[in-house]
Amino acid sequence: MYGEYVIMDNYLSFIVSILCIIMVACFTTAQIWKKWEKVLYIICGICTAVIIVNLVIYFAWPYV
Repeated sequence: MYGEYVIMDNYLSFIVSILCIIMVACFTTAQIWKKWEKVLYIICGICTAVIIVNLVIYFAWPYV
């Protein structure tokens, strides 16, 4: 049982950190390239949604 949580922790932190990097990169790029602004903000939104879903799954995991 404990092993599952460790795997989940590592997986979650890895995914969230990569998505955060992508979000920051997209947001910064959107400030520079106005032409691609909407696309980059959509990517930002998707990353945010995935992070939220991951966190919800992570905290709900023991109860499912």
